[in-house]
Amino acid sequence: MVASMSYKYHSSLVALLLTTCIGSAIAETRVQLTQELPKLDIIYNNTVVTIQREQNPEHILNGTFAMTSRPCPPACISSIEPVAGVKVIGELELFRFLEDEYLNESGLLIDARSIDWFKRGTIPGSINLPSNLISSNNAADETENLLALVEANERYDVGRIKRFLEKRGFMEGDKKTDKYDFTYAKKLIVWDNGPWSDSAGKIIATFVSIGYPLEYIHYYHGGMQSWQTLGLTIVKP
Repeated sequence: MVASMSYKYHSSLVALLLTTCIGSAIAETRVQLTQELPKLDIIYNNTVVTIQREQNPEHILNGTFAMTSRPCPPACISSIEPVAGVKVIGELELFRFLEDEYLNESGLLIDARSIDWFKRGTIPGSINLPSNLISSNNAADETENLLALVEANERYDVGRIKRFLEKRGFMEGDKKTDKYDFTYAKKLIVWDNGPWSDSAGKIIATFVSIGYPLEYIHYYHGGMQSWQTLGLTIVKP
């Protein structure tokens, strides 16, 4: 069951962005995130984590993410648009998400990989929602736990007239279904190991299948492959 999984600690995270003094940080950081942003500090698991790039200009990848060829299946090239209408983002959009939605606790960064992959290292700020533990038939208990995770609400006794109006665009009807109200649900960024993984796509499809608003879901297609290629910080949860 999803309820027993480790990501439940997310509700106790203190999502506070620590502002870095850019003037001094530029002097200390040779390889910056962007020209304006040397590095990014967040609080993750009650610990300050600095997201920055590897500072050694001669550093190269080794190990799993240096590989160019993996057996397919399962490591087949995935679609950049797993579900039509879901926005695909890159690293800069993810940084802004951490500065905004993650900071004010209105967003979740979801690592869709297996628990084993998650424990090896994850993107700071991420919670783990393994796609292999989410059944394709959306069992009732799993759906209930997904709703709790994203802070959506189940609806009861929705009147026919009210639902009629909602379907025509009134009363924020585009954020509601017959069963669920996603009006105040969290914004999501879902990611996995990158273009050779379909785990994020499966999670995204699961959320869409229960009526989650497409504009609330973003897909970081580069995933851990792109993250490590840029020499960005990873943490072990």
